[in-house]
Parts: sequence; C-alpha cells; structure tokens
Amino acid sequence: MLRIFILILGMLVTTQVSAQEKATVTGKVLDADNKEPLIGVSVIVKNSTKGVITDLNGEFKISGLPTSKTVFTLSYIGFETKEVTLNLKEGNNSLGTIELISDVTSLDEVQVFADVVVDRKTPVAASTIKAITIDEQLGAMALPELLNSTPGVYATKGSGAYGDARVNIRGFEQTEILFMINGVPLNDMENGRLYWSNFAGLSEITSNMQVQRGLGASKLGLNSVGGTINIVTKPSEEEAGGQFDVRLNSGTWDNRYSLTLNSGQLEGGWAFTFQGARTTGDGYKKGAYTDAWSYFFNAQKTINNNHTLMFTIFGAPAEYGRAWNTNTAEYELRDNYWFNPAVGYYKGGLYNSSQGYSHKPQATLNWYWDINTKMSLSTSAYVSIARAYGTSIGRASNAPSVPEDNDGYINFELIDELNTANEQTVNNVYGTSNSISGASSLFYLQGRHNNHNWIGAISNLNWDVSDAGDLVLGVDVRTYKALHYASVEDLLGGEFFLDSNNGTDNNILNPNNAARLGDKVYYNYDGHVKWGALFGQYEHDFGKLNAFVSVNLSRSQMYRYGNFWNGSSYNINNSFGKSDVRVFNNYNAKAGLNYNIDGKQNIFVNGGYITRAPFLRNSFIDARFSNDYLKGLTNEKITAAELGYSYRTSRLSANINAYWIRWNDKAFSSFVTDPETFDRTFFAVTGQSQEHKGIEMDARFQLLPGLEATGMVSLGDFTYLNDVNTVLTDEEGNSDEVNMLIGGLPVGNSAQTTGFIGLHYKGIKDFYIGTRINYFADLYEEYDPTVAIGNENVEVRKLDNYKIVDVYAGYYFEINGLKARVNGNVNNLFDELYIRRSDQRYNGEDYGFGITYNAGLNIYF
Repeated sequence: MLRIFILILGMLVTTQVSAQEKATVTGKVLDADNKEPLIGVSVIVKNSTKGVITDLNGEFKISGLPTSKTVFTLSYIGFETKEVTLNLKEGNNSLGTIELISDVTSLDEVQVFADVVVDRKTPVAASTIKAITIDEQLGAMALPELLNSTPGVYATKGSGAYGDARVNIRGFEQTEILFMINGVPLNDMENGRLYWSNFAGLSEITSNMQVQRGLGASKLGLNSVGGTINIVTKPSEEEAGGQFDVRLNSGTWDNRYSLTLNSGQLEGGWAFTFQGARTTGDGYKKGAYTDAWSYFFNAQKTINNNHTLMFTIFGAPAEYGRAWNTNTAEYELRDNYWFNPAVGYYKGGLYNSSQGYSHKPQATLNWYWDINTKMSLSTSAYVSIARAYGTSIGRASNAPSVPEDNDGYINFELIDELNTANEQTVNNVYGTSNSISGASSLFYLQGRHNNHNWIGAISNLNWDVSDAGDLVLGVDVRTYKALHYASVEDLLGGEFFLDSNNGTDNNILNPNNAARLGDKVYYNYDGHVKWGALFGQYEHDFGKLNAFVSVNLSRSQMYRYGNFWNGSSYNINNSFGKSDVRVFNNYNAKAGLNYNIDGKQNIFVNGGYITRAPFLRNSFIDARFSNDYLKGLTNEKITAAELGYSYRTSRLSANINAYWIRWNDKAFSSFVTDPETFDRTFFAVTGQSQEHKGIEMDARFQLLPGLEATGMVSLGDFTYLNDVNTVLTDEEGNSDEVNMLIGGLPVGNSAQTTGFIGLHYKGIKDFYIGTRINYFADLYEEYDPTVAIGNENVEVRKLDNYKIVDVYAGYYFEINGLKARVNGNVNNLFDELYIRRSDQRYNGEDYGFGITYNAGLNIYF
C-alpha cells in the first residue's frame, strides 16, 4: 500500500512540475554603443541554476521554465550587469532586444577623480584590467605582472622578497611611471620609487586597474614619462556581504588568509568596507621569508544628494628576508639558479644578512560636492607616514672580505669569532675624556632606514561649460620630509662598532663613536621637498570629434639637511646643516584629438611637452654625504607624440598605436663597488638624453560562445642618444671629469619586444579555465657607467629571449547556501629557465622562478 501511495504521489508531482515548466524564453543582447551583438553573455534565471550564454548572433534560448514571474540576470565582462523581469506564459516568450552598457562609460566620482580614460573618447592609449580578471587570474603573481598582457609593459617579480616587483612601460622604469590609488599619487617624492609590498592586499578590493601609456590623462602636477597606472578601489556602497579566502602557494610566500567585509548602504547614508590579510612563508629563495599583514578600511557617508565624504586608510606592515643576485658561474657552481649569497647559518639557525621591514600607511579623506547640475568639486586630502629599512653587512675599513663557508654562504660563525677576538680600547669616546675597552666588531648588521612624512591635497573643479564643453581646474599641493640614516642592528658577537673610515670619524660631531645596538652610524640626513601645481583642461565634443587641451604650471623646492658632519673620508666638507634651497618652475602642455569614424572605428593623436624638476635623490653628488648639487642641474624636458587607431565590434576589439618620446637633461648620481676591495667610485651625470619609440598592437576576439582570445605585440626601440660628461670621485676624494660614451647604447632591463596570447573559456556553467603566454625579446642588461668612460667599444649584453606559460582554472559552487569557489594557478608551466634582469655594475643576474603552484578557496557571503 505504501509503495502504491509513493508511486501515485510521484506521478502527481511529476505531472505538476511538467505542467508548470512549459515556458520557453528567447532574446538578443546588443552592445548599447554600436548595436553589435554580444557573444558569450551569461543569461541566468535569478536564484536558480538555469542559464545559457548568447551565441554568435547574440541570441539565447532557455526552455523548461515555470509559468511565473521570472527575473533574468545578464552579465558580461566589461559591461554593467542588468536584470530583466518577465511574466512567463506557457509556450514561447520573448525578452526582445536587450542592450548592455559598457561600465567604463558610467564612471562614478572616484573613477572620474582617478582620471580613468573613457574608451572611444579620451585620445590616450590605455588598457584596463577588470576586477574579475584580477580575481580569476592573479593567483600568486605580483599585481603588476597581470599588466604583461598590455602592450609596452615589462613587469617582473623582484629578486625574491615578498611584494618585490618591478614594472617598465615603454622602456621607462618605475621612477618614471606615475602610480595612483583613487587619484592619490604613490611614488616617493624624493626618488620616484614604488614598493609594491606597501600595497599588498589591494587585489581583493580593486575595481579596476588601468594603464595609460605615454602622456596619460592625469590631472596631477607631477607628470610621468612612461605612463600612468591607476588603481581604483571598489566603493563601500556595494551590497552587504564579503568573502573569506585561503590560498596556498609554492612561490614567494606559502600561506595567505584574507577577509573582506562590506556593510552595504546603511541607514543614515553610511557604508563601510574592511579587508585584512595575513601572509607567511619561507620563500622561494633560501632565507627570503615572509611575515606580513595588510589592511584596508573605507568609510563612505552620503550626506545628501550633493555631498559625499569618503575616508580610506590602508597599509601593509611586513617583515621579510631579501635575496642578493650573483652571476651565472656562481649559480652553476652551486647547482642552484636561485642561490642566495646573502644568507648563512648562525647560532644554530638560518640567518639572513639582508632583512627588511616596511609599513607605509596612507589615509585619505575625499569630499565630493555636486555644486549644481553643471559643476562639481572633488577634493582629496591625504597623509602618508612610512617607516622602512633594509639590512646588509657593514664592516670596518680594516676588515677583511666577508668570509664564506664551503657552500658559498656567509660564514657568520667565523664573523662572530673575528669580532669577539678584536679587542680594542677607544680613547676619548664620544668626544669625552672617557675610554672604553671591548670587542670591536669588524662586521656588523647595518640597517638603512628610509622613513618619510608626507601630507598633500588635490582638488579638481569640474564644470560643464556647455552641452559639448567640459572644463577642469585643479590644484595639487604637497609637503614631504624623509629621514635617512644607517643604524646598528646586530653586532654579530662584538660589543660595539667604531664608526670611522680609515681612522676618520663618519660624524665629527660624535667623535670616536663606539656605536651600540640602535645607534646611528655612517650617514644621517633629511630630504625636504615641497610642491605646488595648478592644472587646467578643456575638452570639447564636436560630435564625432573630441578634442582636449591641458596646461599645468608647477613650482617645487628641495633641499638636504645633514645631521652628520662627515669626516674627510670622502673629501666632503659640505655635509652638515641645510643645503642651498633649489627652486624649479615647470610647465607642461598636452593636447589630443579623437575622431569616431563610425560606431566601430576611431582614430586619435596626442602630443605634449613637459618640463619637470629632477628628483632630489638624483640632484646631489651623493645625497648621503654631501650638500653639493650636481653641476649643470636643470629641469628635465620630455617631448612626446602618439597616433592610434581602434576598431570595436561585439566579437572583436583591436588597437594599434605608434609613439615617440624624447627625454632630455636627465640627471642621476650613483656609485659602483669593487667586488674584491669594496672600494666605491661615485659618479654624477647631467644632460643625459634618451629616445623611446615603437609600435603597439593588441586585440580581443570572441572565438566561440564562451571562448575569448586576447593578444598583443609590442615593438620598441629604447636608446641613449648622447655621450655625457661625468665627475668621478673615489673614496679618497680624488675627483676627475671624464666623458661617458653611452650614445647609441640600448636602455637596459626592459624588453623592447613583447608578445602575449591569452585564452579564457567560460562556456561551461560555473567553470572557467584559461592560459596566459608571454614572450619577451630584445632584453639587454643594465650597463656599467664606469665601463663607458672613454671607451668607444662598450658592449651591452643582450639577454636570451624567453616565454612564460601560465594556466589557471576555477569552479563556483555552493556550501550550505553560500557561494564558493575553488581555483588554481600554475605559473611557468614548462619550468623555463631565464634571466629577467641583469646589472653589469654588480655582475648580478636575476633568474626568474621555475614552475610554481597556487591553489585557493573563496567563500562569498
């Protein structure tokens, strides 16, 4: 009887379901801009597992649906998600033609303030990496490595330390690239450098990352030479929820745990976002450990329809071990291309002489004011307080070479014995009549500190002068103070370190300094930079033609303040106190035209002339020891021009750009160290010129529904144009002006030819898989400036071409009603051996990592 009841009940349920699920729905999806069909759009029945993707004609069909009110969600990468509701009836139903709007053209206040380029309108070569690409493809790569799919970009990990990465655009290094988060500049004001470890954890809350190559659309006073990278974070007004991530890795770090929380829009107009992460690991190279945290907090307050406030603070305190590079002969001798000569064994454990700590929190308060329907004001005030240092082996002038064990590692045990046995009496210690006796360290661990306090404000007034004309007026002010000094971090068995060089005090104000742990030694100075700029840009829409012109006026001042009065060891008598204040007045002018030929094609041209002050770090003979500026120091001058063409349909988007950049009057100072004697030769250069030119092509093509192909080719020619004069100074203070014959040499450590092919498949519901293939060629090592002195036959080694194949995959599913995802990445799939950077000065070659694996679990709530 029970069996008959179950059978009848089953037949009734089946009949009922069959009666309800008799509806079929069809439709077609178009690009709202050019009315072309969109292929591969996900069309999902909300709160169900039913869904399809659009075909080659942008059409779709879903059968077996219940006859009821149904909501359909349409989503496609690069377009706004759209929901459509329809009361389904038995039989055929139609959603008709649905148009999706590109989410690049619907910019909120943050994106406008961050100078995000609008496709088919702004005459600038730009590429945008979306949040979903970062989420699905990044894995354990450094965030800038994703940009290798972009023309003109060469991005690599650093030597192996956590967060260590480098990126070049069109042959220009990071100091010549402007980095911003939500429109706020990130580059160090003294030297232009950027340390990616300071921004760890941003990948989870990045809305998009855009690369503007060349002049860019930045409204800041400080203009880049190579390009601009904008990182725009997700707004706090997103839906309430969050995600928890666990990730395991075999590369720079081992384990990473992160939590993201979104409050959504709350009563009273408040919204909050928090992201925190913990990262640890032993490192890919021996001793390159990671012990890091990161945090991001955003609070947004909608006061009324006209006023919005947003507060953001982020930071990434991290301790890590670093790696030194050596040469191929040494790597092969050790049978390890990732051998780290910075480490050794001490007191029963692994000890790294090159350790690092950094924490650079940045807090920003943004105010968005819609003054009226024609005018709005965006203002950002920010503060950055950085505390960072890195360590290395310091030694007394009478110390021998750093001892090594039989395996090539630093012999710390022998160093301890040498230090302990070096008994010494110091009379008139610290300039007093007292004396001390004890073990004077021949070697010690020296910490080099680079701290700064930075305050700035940016304000832009956006005025719709007419239906076709937009005017932007802006102001950019900053003040910056950096504190640079060396300190004793570990005496390695000794009791003190006598801070002198060949019997001469490094600081005459503190003679016979028997330095203990934490004491300052060697050098101590502050760098001061102040900056102010006015900006104006007018853009006019003539229909198919869009034109802009912008002008920028800036004034900067810099000076050095020496806290040590250095002795005569470098023949530098002008080291203490305040240097002369140098003031630089600069301007730039940029203009561009974009013409939309039709709904599919556009062509643009831009050009500009920029003058800018040299960086403080490059303005002194040696900023650590001297208040003397370089001779002939003047503003740098950059001239640039670019021509581009784009083609857009629903299946294909393609771009081709040609560019030319001339950089004149570049200044820099540095030194080279003799690897045997450790003697240093200082050199100072002004008047250097470079020329960078090339052609870039990239395309995105929908091969099949759900299968997308991307590709690019970039052909560049980056060259030093002229020979320059330089002043050489040895450690005894002997100076000589010589000619450095570098004209015609290639710019090093940036691949001049790059290529990329990417395949991404998402045709199977809830599953994606893809591959990234990068090719790098015409890569040269960085030349040794001293080799080029009086030498007309300088040879700069060309490194081997190489390719990297990465694969990734992921699957979305549910856990107890929560959406989740498992994902994995394999980088350098074929374990290719390659040199990614090389420096002739230090005979150091940086080999890329071999095959690495990454796996993760994400839970969304």
